[in-house]
Amino acid sequence: MRFVAFSCLLISYVFCNVDVQQRFNAANSQYNETNYSKAIELYESILDDGFESVSLYYNLGNTYFRQNYIGQSVWAYNKAIKLNSRDKDLIHNLNVANSRVKDRIMLPQEYFFINIYNGIKNLMNLNEWILISSISFLLSTILFFLMRVFQLGYSLIPKILNIFLILTFFQHLILLDFFLNNDQIDMGVLIENQVAVRSGPFSLDDNIIVRINEGILTQVGQLQNDWVEITLLDGTRGWIYSNNIRQL
Repeated sequence: MRFVAFSCLLISYVFCNVDVQQRFNAANSQYNETNYSKAIELYESILDDGFESVSLYYNLGNTYFRQNYIGQSVWAYNKAIKLNSRDKDLIHNLNVANSRVKDRIMLPQEYFFINIYNGIKNLMNLNEWILISSISFLLSTILFFLMRVFQLGYSLIPKILNIFLILTFFQHLILLDFFLNNDQIDMGVLIENQVAVRSGPFSLDDNIIVRINEGILTQVGQLQNDWVEITLLDGTRGWIYSNNIRQL
């Protein structure tokens, strides 16, 4: 009985993936034929079914950009970068899309060492840092074992061990940073123009703080009915309609 159930699930999975691939290919064909609206519809239908990939988000971002939906393209490229942060074409396209964003939010200048740390952190994604830190920890354990068992206190092993311990400590700090940021901060991208950011979750002429345009990256806070609280990167906080933003 379990074998039959598993077989049914397996067959369903295979057919589902075939259908997804067919829709993906069809969307690519529609894009090449400049039928961008139909291509977007097909790409989005794949996302609605719970499938995602770098190629899917990348192609969707390109299609939205061709339609001049800058906010949607910025959202799609950012989703792709979360899956592969080192794709040069992807980073280039995101930079091009960001250059079309109307609003420019000036951020405080970061300290020199913070820039260095962020540069190192962004060299790899979370899974790669987990792998590297695990290898460093394993090697540190092996070196410690060799040093204790064979009494190698005056060899190069203690010095190498110290280096690995420092690297392992630094790598675990980066992992902690990843987990804290992933758990606490939800981000989103504005997908409409001239969105009124209000002081509360209600529409009044006198409670508009600022108006912002599509493509802006914001922090996403609590939901209340049709409203969502956002925090812009410069610290400005307010409320907008939830259909004006797409969460990452």
